[in-house]
Parts: sequence; structure tokens; C-alpha cells
Amino acid sequence: ANSTGEVSLQLAVADGGFAYLGILEIVEGVAVPELPPVAITNDIDRWTAQDALDPVAPGGVLFVGSSSIRRWETLTRDFADYRVVQRGFGGSQFSDLNPIVHRIVTPYQPSAIVVFEGTNDIRGGGKTGEQVFADFQTFVSTVRAQQPTVPICYIGITPVPSFFNNPDHDPRRRMANSLIKAHCENNPSLNLHYLNTNELLDTLRDTNGGNDPTYLSYFVDDTHMSRKGYQHFVSVIRPALSAIIAPNKTLVPNPNALAAGEKLFFDFGPSDVTTGDPTTSPDSRGNHWNNWHFTNGGGTINSGEHLRNLVRSTGTNTGVRMTMTGGFLCNGKA
Repeated sequence: ANSTGEVSLQLAVADGGFAYLGILEIVEGVAVPELPPVAITNDIDRWTAQDALDPVAPGGVLFVGSSSIRRWETLTRDFADYRVVQRGFGGSQFSDLNPIVHRIVTPYQPSAIVVFEGTNDIRGGGKTGEQVFADFQTFVSTVRAQQPTVPICYIGITPVPSFFNNPDHDPRRRMANSLIKAHCENNPSLNLHYLNTNELLDTLRDTNGGNDPTYLSYFVDDTHMSRKGYQHFVSVIRPALSAIIAPNKTLVPNPNALAAGEKLFFDFGPSDVTTGDPTTSPDSRGNHWNNWHFTNGGGTINSGEHLRNLVRSTGTNTGVRMTMTGGFLCNGKA
């Protein structure tokens, strides 16, 4: 930033291309209308409202599930050669996901699906391993009713430290993983794939105990993965995904790409309880702003949200879409 607080960006933008601003991904888009200034607070409703204005192109790789997907801030960079759709909503169980498959799974017509559910099903929902397996089968059948052959990859339930607060939980986790793994491996015609991300962490904990520094280094708290944990995820998921579908992000020139010195201004939501309205565009200095989709103060901007056709500070279109790759709270006007 310079003395006025302005930040200049140099972006290489193309159809399917990417650049990053903090937790944001930028790819090419075209002009679409803005959402009306009515707060939409539910994650699912926000995604579907934005999808209606800015449809996600079919054929991406969909990562869907609970907070391990939502908090994966480097997901689009870790799989930068794939067109990634990120739909993680914290605290979710299969019983939350299955009824909305028609809203946040099948509309994207994904070329492959990577799903992470099960942790909250057992710890919060009190489900047995057998119940998690049954719910996984329901997810598969629900998806397959619309996409009969799409590959579905299941990330094994991670042995996070909080699983060991209740002696019943880890045996249920292991049972769920075992049943799903066997089902995937014994039925190759179903195009189901078990991603054995849990094996290394199970071995570390089983061998060295729950206080082992190496085991704990894979987590930022008792439930969520650290960057090292996500790097481990990538080391398992990428080879499996590459064997199923080749990288599918195609780069072409963007004739409207930003030039050096050009600026984009953003308002990501209210920051003051009395003056948290979207920024007027153009403002008193003639600058044009990109206002994020409206939300109340205290609302969450979630990973996977997107805004298409950003404008330069001069008001001209850029052909750029911004996609959030990590969530944050909006602390202003209620």
C-alpha cells in the first residue's frame, strides 16, 4: 500500500485462469446484474442466489462437505490445474447434505465429486459407523439419480484429537471408514473411490499417542486441519483424482485483463453498525467500487461465494470473477 492506503495489483487473468488476493481467486467472467440489497444469511441460500446470477460452468471438480472443506483456504491453489467448486458448510452431517444435493451438488454437473462428511455425524449426531455408511450410500444414490456415472471420492474421517474425548467415538469412526473403504474397493463398477487420508494419522496416534507433537502438528485445534494437514490431504487426493480425471482448467487470453497501475476497489461488507451500507459507486472521488453481495452485520462471507465481472476504479468492466476461498465474518450493520 502507498501513503494513501491504495494497493496496486498486477493480475494475469484468463478464462479458467487464476490469480490470488489473500483468500480470493480471480477468474474470467462476463457482466451480470447484482443481487438486490437484501441480506441473505444462510450459506446455502447465498450460494444458490449467486449461482443464479453467475452460473458455475459444468464439469468442475466439486469439493463438498463440512468445515474441513469450508476452511480449506488453499484448495483452489492446491488444485490450480482443475476447475474447483468449493461448497463446505461448517458443522454439517450427511443428513444435512443429502436433502440439498439438488441445490449444491448436481446443478454443477461436476466431472468428479470429493466429499468430506462423517466427523460431525458421529461426534455431534451420535451416529454409529453403520449409520454413517448408510448415509454415504444415500448420498451416492441421490447423486446418481441425476449423474449415473460421475466419480465420487470419499475422504476418510480424520482422527482429529476431539474424537478421543468420548470412548465411543473413535471406534465408530474406524467402523465408518472401514465399511465405506470396503464398499468402494469391492465394487469397482460403481466408480466410488476411498481416499485414505486417515491412515498416516491413525498410525501416528496409535504408535506414539495423542500427545505426539508430529501427530498434533497436522491440526490447528482439536477438530480442524493445519496447513500441514491439508498438504497431507493433497498428497493423497491429487494422485487419486489425477487417475480419475485429467486436469481440466484451460487458459485462454483475456482481452480485458488489467494493466499495470489499474485498480480494483472492494467493499466486502459492513464494518460499522450505523454506516454499514454498500459503498456508493461512483464515490465522491469518482471511484467505482465492487460491493460484495449484501449481508447483515455479524453474517458470514463463506468460501465458494463469487462475484462476477468486477469493474476497475474507472468503471470499465474487467471480465474478472472473484471467488472466496476462505470465509470471514462481517461485523457491522444489523
